[in-house]
Amino acid sequence: MACSLCRVHDTIISGLGSLELMSIIPLFLKLRRLALDGLREIAVPKKRLLGIALTTFTVVNHVSAQVVGTTWTPRDSARRWFSIASSADGAKLVAGVDGDQIYTSTNSGATWTPHDSIRRWLSVASSADGTKLVAGAYNDQIYTSSDSGVTWTPRDSSRWWYSVGSSADGTKLVACVYGGFIYTSADSGVTWVVSNFLREDWELVASSSDGVNLVAAIFGGQVYTSGDSGATWTPHNPFASLRRIASSADGTKLVGVVGNGQIYTSTNSGARWTARDSTRNWFSVASSADGTRLVAGVNGGQLYTSADSGVTWKAIESSRAWYSVASSADGTKLAAVDNSGSGSGGQIYTSVPAFALSSIGNSVKISWAFPSTNWMLQQNSDLTTTNWSASGGISNDGTNNFLNLTLPTGNLFFRLWQQ
Repeated sequence: MACSLCRVHDTIISGLGSLELMSIIPLFLKLRRLALDGLREIAVPKKRLLGIALTTFTVVNHVSAQVVGTTWTPRDSARRWFSIASSADGAKLVAGVDGDQIYTSTNSGATWTPHDSIRRWLSVASSADGTKLVAGAYNDQIYTSSDSGVTWTPRDSSRWWYSVGSSADGTKLVACVYGGFIYTSADSGVTWVVSNFLREDWELVASSSDGVNLVAAIFGGQVYTSGDSGATWTPHNPFASLRRIASSADGTKLVGVVGNGQIYTSTNSGARWTARDSTRNWFSVASSADGTRLVAGVNGGQLYTSADSGVTWKAIESSRAWYSVASSADGTKLAAVDNSGSGSGGQIYTSVPAFALSSIGNSVKISWAFPSTNWMLQQNSDLTTTNWSASGGISNDGTNNFLNLTLPTGNLFFRLWQQ
């Protein structure tokens, strides 16, 4: 089969805000729709829908909850990759190398461009649009960019910068120093002030989308949260030393990982924590904007994804040194870096869903892998008929095919069909 897709999905767009459930079984594609008139079931023969292998999934508020992270593609060259961050749409990425340059991508990681000088780029963060970036260089300065990483400006003083975080607009920033303090900026990094007067081995920071809710953790110590952009901080004890942490857009859902420990999640901004999964050498974690879809990496192990805010986890990809992971706002586009310990290092790996459906307001975007030779996107307004027709207006960005359309008032069904 000459196609980069390993399965075919039929995806629903509905004008109703109801729950939709789709499942693939060996002989039929069954659609069950919970609407105002009750449960209806329609069966459509599987003829020419090749390579179907999908477990039950749900579609809520027109955003498909598909299997994410099943296919990963190595990118760029072997380097000592240490950090990675993503724009909200997953198109713009920034990655730092420990002892090399900083790299950016504008096509979801397909190609990368080096920038600035050789430094120990241990941490990076991005605004939602990928335009404003901040990076911390260990035993060096903070660096900011307002042109998606083309040029970088040194800020503040030389310190052991270990972790950085950014608001969605890139205006409010937070950074921590190992063996120093927490610093915040309200002007995109032009000026910085000491936010927490505890001199500690600060290892990680994260920010909500508005930059108001912050979280930080001490190496081998407590977790601290702030609800006022870093003016005051409250200590919490998750019963373990967190190595990395990620926050939902509103700052209420937090997820942290412990080296040689478990994953911990919080649904109340860090006040209480719940241990998840098994003991592993967890090293990295990232979250979707709503905190539902998570991805975490093990140093010397696999990547793991969760679609239920960390309650359950699924192992994916191969065993590598997963030092840093990043996620798009909807959690469907993922990126991870393999540090590979000693030697020349590993590569960047990216994952995009084979067939994705997302909505913002009254607009809907359908996307799938590019190229997909001999496969056609078709649509139908009634699954009881065979009136499937080719969809028009399809574009591609070199990585994904996509179709943008206005959310219909009735039902509209899409499928990828092998010609």
